[in-house]
Amino acid sequence: MDHSPVRWNEPATLGNLRDMAVRLDSRFSRIDTRIETLEARFKIPKNKVVGYDSRIMSESPVHFIAHFTINDADKYRVYEKGFFPILKAHNGTFVTYDDNVTVLEGAPEAGRRVIIQFESEAACMMWWNSPEYRELATHRHAGTTTHSISIVHAIKR
Repeated sequence: MDHSPVRWNEPATLGNLRDMAVRLDSRFSRIDTRIETLEARFKIPKNKVVGYDSRIMSESPVHFIAHFTINDADKYRVYEKGFFPILKAHNGTFVTYDDNVTVLEGAPEAGRRVIIQFESEAACMMWWNSPEYRELATHRHAGTTTHSISIVHAIKR
């Protein structure tokens, strides 16, 4: 096995490119082996989806919770009108919203809370990152101040 470093400043000849590809392929193979070893050691199921923050996404239902203040009702109304068709297309379920939550501990923070349920974190992220939602979200950004957006994972039963 060739452990020589891959030199990116080598002349781009077909032979050099082939050699670099072989060395890189060997390194990726070793990385795959290490990942498999870690998966086995930490008992990570093989069918999990890896998320954007390199942790395992839950396959159980999740609640998407948004907390924001509406600053421009007209701009936010544009967002609201387009919101439900996109949510439905991604199998999300609107649970509730509340403009006046009851705070049992801590300092109360003004603003609206919205709760949406998805069948999994992967489904939530597909909706969140979909081109149609990202385009629609520009209206939410224009009409609100976002305090937090969170995903809360359901307890596996």
